[in-house]
Amino acid sequence: MGIAMPRIVVVDDKREHGEAIVRKLWQMGHASLFVEYDQQQLMDGVYGPFHGVRLIFMDLDLAGEGRVGDGSRAYSDVQAVIQAILGKENGPWALVTWTGHADHAERLWEHLQTRLPDSLKPISRKVMDKERLLADSQDEDLTSELQQILAHQDAVKCLLNWESGVLDSANEVIAELAKVAATLGGDSTENLGALLYELARAEAGKTIDQHADRFQPLYRVLTSLLSDRLGSSTIEDKQGCLSECVKEKTGADLTEWKRRINTMINLDVYRDDADIDTSPGVLTELPSADEVEILGDLGSEKKAGKFIRRHFLCLQKKVGNTDKKDISAQCKLFLLDVTPPCDHAQRKLVWRRFVVACRVPVEHIEHVWAVDFNTDENQAGKLKGEYLKCSPEFMDNDGGFVILVNANLQLSLPEDQLEKLGRAKYRVREAMLADWLGWIGRHITRLGHVWLSTS
Repeated sequence: MGIAMPRIVVVDDKREHGEAIVRKLWQMGHASLFVEYDQQQLMDGVYGPFHGVRLIFMDLDLAGEGRVGDGSRAYSDVQAVIQAILGKENGPWALVTWTGHADHAERLWEHLQTRLPDSLKPISRKVMDKERLLADSQDEDLTSELQQILAHQDAVKCLLNWESGVLDSANEVIAELAKVAATLGGDSTENLGALLYELARAEAGKTIDQHADRFQPLYRVLTSLLSDRLGSSTIEDKQGCLSECVKEKTGADLTEWKRRINTMINLDVYRDDADIDTSPGVLTELPSADEVEILGDLGSEKKAGKFIRRHFLCLQKKVGNTDKKDISAQCKLFLLDVTPPCDHAQRKLVWRRFVVACRVPVEHIEHVWAVDFNTDENQAGKLKGEYLKCSPEFMDNDGGFVILVNANLQLSLPEDQLEKLGRAKYRVREAMLADWLGWIGRHITRLGHVWLSTS
């Protein structure tokens, strides 16, 4: 089912308590789910894993014993519930300790921050006195308390506003598609399917019949419609993005963190076991010589090293031969698929186009830059030629790196030779790929001119 998962989850061993707060949340317009604590059901996966949960109201005494003692068992129960109901890709969430044992809230927080994996740790907390708020005639107090929790102003609120805007924009796109489908007359479901087919065909072109499941071309079109709608929409409540919440972090080394952000924005990193076919933007490893020869015999470590040093690196004279070999040995050659997407769609492919790229660890980034031969020093930010393009600094499990692309090193492979390619390791995302394709196109179409030096 494609129905959105709950954004608020209430966990309690007492149904009357959990349902009381859920009713209030619904009256306030906040969709929520009550999970009645049952250890066996949680172990069996009856609830979750959910994604996109932003608030969890958690009773501390899930065992229903009326006492918490030193708290160790209660904390472990809460930890187990969180790990059972939240998916690894849930995102940020806040914990509301919905309890009559408020004195244990701080120790529970410390327990969760120590024991939970980073992806599941709550980012903020609040304590609500269950007994006081469930007492007679406390409806207004409960409503007021909930409003304060849900209206917090911080960086997460900014993200939640954006998330809400995405959902609103997606709904607008869906509503418009349904409206257009209805204009055809007849069966509305059949018409909607026909409309989606036309959208998919507009993206995939003559290759549409190759897609038994047409979600790839269809999702690309829908994503572009969503992006356009989101970009032109306005978010009424922007208070969560106030400058005191969204501001620069100082006093810390952010280098590695920024590399991870660059990767998130511009590069997909595939798992080692991912089975990915080449497509525009995909970087595949150059296979070793004993597997197949694509670029001559570059599969041999010695010749690959010389190739890398000649076409990608700029080593100073003072760097010894042994060090030069060690540096190039830590770099790795890739083939970047630069076949125009329209050629894929219109079956114009006879040969796939590739450009040779090189992964250079950040430890050796100084050797990417051109050398001033007067001082024998690298000139940071200046490449050795206009035929080279350097990516931002990225990060994967092997460490920080940049990708160098050499526009002079292009080759083509027929479709029946693609199986000779190595493993797909990365995919350059659309914005950066478009920038690179424009640069490659300008490079190979430049006219140039001849001139004679008079000096």
